[in-house]
Amino acid sequence: MRLLVIIAALLILCVFPALAQESGGIVQVANNPTLGPILVAPNGMTLYTFNNDQPGVSNCVGQCLELWPAYTVDATASLEPAPGVPGTISVIVQADGLLHVTYDDRPLYFYSSDTAPGDVNGQGVGDVWFVVPVEVAAQPVVSEYLLDVGVHPELGSILTASNGMTLYTFANDAPSASNCVGQCVALWPPYTVDAAANMTAAPGISGTISTIIRSDGLTQTVLDGKPLYFYSGDTEPGDATGQGVGNVWFTVPLDVVRVGGTPERPLLVNADGMTLYTFANDEPNWSNCIGDCINNWPPLLASGTDAPVISSAGIEDALGSTLRADNTYQVTFNGRPLYTFVNDTAPGDTNGDGAGGVWSVVPVTPVARLGGNQTLGTFAVDTNFRTLYVFANDTEGVSNCVDACTQNWPPLTVPAGTSVVAQGYLPGTLGTIQRPDGTTQVTHDGRPLYTFANDAAPGDANGNGAGGVWSIVAFDIPFEPPATCTVTPVNNVANLRQAPTTASASPRSVNFGEVLTVDGQTLSEGFVWWRLTSGEWVRSDVVSEVTPCAGVPSIGGGTFAPAATQEAGAPPPPATTPDVVPPVATQEVIAPASTPEVGG
Repeated sequence: MRLLVIIAALLILCVFPALAQESGGIVQVANNPTLGPILVAPNGMTLYTFNNDQPGVSNCVGQCLELWPAYTVDATASLEPAPGVPGTISVIVQADGLLHVTYDDRPLYFYSSDTAPGDVNGQGVGDVWFVVPVEVAAQPVVSEYLLDVGVHPELGSILTASNGMTLYTFANDAPSASNCVGQCVALWPPYTVDAAANMTAAPGISGTISTIIRSDGLTQTVLDGKPLYFYSGDTEPGDATGQGVGNVWFTVPLDVVRVGGTPERPLLVNADGMTLYTFANDEPNWSNCIGDCINNWPPLLASGTDAPVISSAGIEDALGSTLRADNTYQVTFNGRPLYTFVNDTAPGDTNGDGAGGVWSVVPVTPVARLGGNQTLGTFAVDTNFRTLYVFANDTEGVSNCVDACTQNWPPLTVPAGTSVVAQGYLPGTLGTIQRPDGTTQVTHDGRPLYTFANDAAPGDANGNGAGGVWSIVAFDIPFEPPATCTVTPVNNVANLRQAPTTASASPRSVNFGEVLTVDGQTLSEGFVWWRLTSGEWVRSDVVSEVTPCAGVPSIGGGTFAPAATQEAGAPPPPATTPDVVPPVATQEVIAPASTPEVGG
C-alpha cells in the first residue's frame, strides 16, 4: 500500500511541478457550480489551504506533501494575481529551498486526487483541507465599441470611451493635432489606443474615427479631427465634472434631436438648438422635398436606417429614419421626415413656421420629470412637481381607475394627438393611451399615470401604498432637492395669485418684509412668474430676490429668471443659453480631487 502512495506521489510531482506564471496571473478565479468562485493556479487546478498551518508557516511536511503538493514557483515568477482577485500574494521559503506561494499569508496546496481542472476532491478532507473561496470585485462593463454613448442627467447623451468614462475635447486644439501637453496631460489624459484597437463606434454615433501620433509618441483617438481626452476629476462612469472647465474643455453631445423652444411652446430642435420642421406634402416615412427644396429646407440626416437616432430622453421611441431619393437617411418623428430652415439663424428662431401653408414646427409636451423627497428618494413627478402614481389594478395600456376613482386619483391627461416627452432625464418610456371616457392619458413604460388629490405640495407622496395598490414611480437615483430661492415685495405690498397670469382670480396680499420661498418659475404673458412653495404665484417684477433665483427649476422647461435690477412693470429680457461657449486663449488649469486610472 505504501508503495502505491509513493507511486501516486511521483505522478503528482509530474502534474504539479513548480509553476511559472502563465497569462492571467499567478492565481486566478474559477467558478465552481457548487462552491462558487474559488482560487485556482494558472493551469486551472484547484488550490487548497490547511487549517493546521500558521500565518506564513506551512505545517504540511514529509508524507503530507505527497498527498498535498505545495504550490511552488521559481524565483522569476511574477506574484501578480489575475485582475479583480482580492488578497495579497507572497511566498515563503520551504526547508528544501523551494518558494511556496501564499494567499493572505496562508500557504497554498494542490490535492493529489484532483486530476483535471475543476476537480475539488480535496474539499473538507479531514475537516482541515478547504478550497479558497473568493469574493471577486465587480468589474466595469467594457463596451465592444471604442466610442460609446453615455447618458448624463443634465447634459443628455454624451460620448464615452469603451470603459464608460466621459470623453472631452479641447477648444485650443488644432484639427487632428493635440495642444494639451506637459502638465495639461496630467489633468486631461489623452484617450490612447494600441494598434489592435477596434476602431468602431456604437450605433447612432456619426463621424469619422481616426488616430494621431502625439508629440509624446502615444496614439490618441480622434473623432472628426478632434482629439479626445478623459478628465482626471472624473472618478466613475457617468461623471462629467470636466464640462466647461476653463471655457475650453467640453463633453461631446450626441443628441441628434432635443426638446427646445420655450416653456409655453416646447418644440423639437436639432443638436445645435435649431428648430425642426415637417412638410405637409411628405408621405409617411418618405420625403417629397428634393432638388432645390433642400436648399431652403435641409433634411436632418441620420447615420443609417438600422442605427438608433440618439435623442433627449423621452422622445427616442418616436424617432426613426427613412431612405431618401438621394440614398441618404433622414430622421423622422412619428414617421414624419424632419428638416431645418435656412432662414433660421439662431436657436429659437421659428421663421419657417407656416411657410407656404405646408411647413410646421413640431410641438411636443413635457409631462413628467424627476422629483422626490428625503424619505422616499427620487420618483416621477409632473411638470408642476405633483407626484405621479401607478395603479396595481391597471393592466398594461389600460386604465381601470374610472368614475369615482378619478376624483381621488386624477389621471395625467393631455390633448389628443400630443407627443409627450420628459422634461430633462427620466428613465423609461413615456406614451399615451385612450381612456374609456375618450381622454388621452400619459403612461410610463405602458402603465397609466395619476396624481393624488391629497398631495398639496411638491414632494408630497401621501398616496404611496394606499390600499396596497397605489405606488409612486421610484428610481434608483440619488435624490437632490430642487433649487429654491427667497423673495420679498419690492414696494409695500405684492399680490399672490392662484395661477401665473395677470388676471388670475383670488389674489392674496403680502406686505413688505415678508420672505417668500420660490420653488419654480414660468413665462406667461411676457412676464416671469415665480411659484411659491405654498402653490401660489407672484410676478417677478413686484418682488426682489433675497437669495438668488437663477437656478430655480422652470415649469415646462428653460430658465427665465430676470436680473434683480429689472425695472418694475417691464417685461423681462429673454434669457438665452448659448450652445457654444467661445474658447479663451490660454487653458485654465483646475486641479481635480483625484486621478482615475486611464486605460489605453
